[in-house]
Amino acid sequence: MADASRKDPWFVSAAVWFYDAWNFAQFLSGLTFGAWASQLSGIEWSTPVGPWLLVAAAIMWGFAVVWIVRRVVAVIRTVIDKPHPQIEVLSSGTAKAVLEIAHFGAPVTYRAEGRIARVLSPTDMPRPPEQRFTCELHPEEGRVGGTRLRLRDGEWAHIIIGESSRASIHDDGHVLWIRRGSYGRQARAPDSGVEVEYSIQMQSPFLKPITRRIRVTRDNASRTVAAVVVDD
Repeated sequence: MADASRKDPWFVSAAVWFYDAWNFAQFLSGLTFGAWASQLSGIEWSTPVGPWLLVAAAIMWGFAVVWIVRRVVAVIRTVIDKPHPQIEVLSSGTAKAVLEIAHFGAPVTYRAEGRIARVLSPTDMPRPPEQRFTCELHPEEGRVGGTRLRLRDGEWAHIIIGESSRASIHDDGHVLWIRRGSYGRQARAPDSGVEVEYSIQMQSPFLKPITRRIRVTRDNASRTVAAVVVDD
């Protein structure tokens, strides 16, 4: 005589539960989603497809809800702790000039664009291109930079403006290079200098872009670069 109190293994119970749930999902999708999809698209939706579509719809809905909640929380945090970046040019008699973005307040994603607005001496050569370029943001050591960078309270990022370095690997003479994005993308400029305009944009509806125009020159004797803000 079999023992009626004997229980099935857990995987058998799980299979039975899944089978019953799948049959109910087929019934529910065939009754609601399948008929609606067939009428809307003109394609006959088979009943076994319905549960998978319901699962996909539930996952997409979940992602949408999480995204909306995160956006709302970010907006509230921005209002409560409004970000206020500080922009400063670092140029102290070195071979490289840097634009520093120091961030304070709620986290914000930064991006920046630049362009050479004016050559100080129209007769000096070479003349660098004036097209806009996307800047590369360099964070503190240990973090990866890029054209978009999210900064939290107390963090900072650098944009390299220009530097004094060799004209080529076969030439010891130094010239002025204006950085046009990532390393290796630069344009040669005359030592007499240029004015570079930067537009620093923040991914927030409450923050307007910050514009800085910077005059960059090079001293041939000391091989150093000087950068000064000329227009805020």
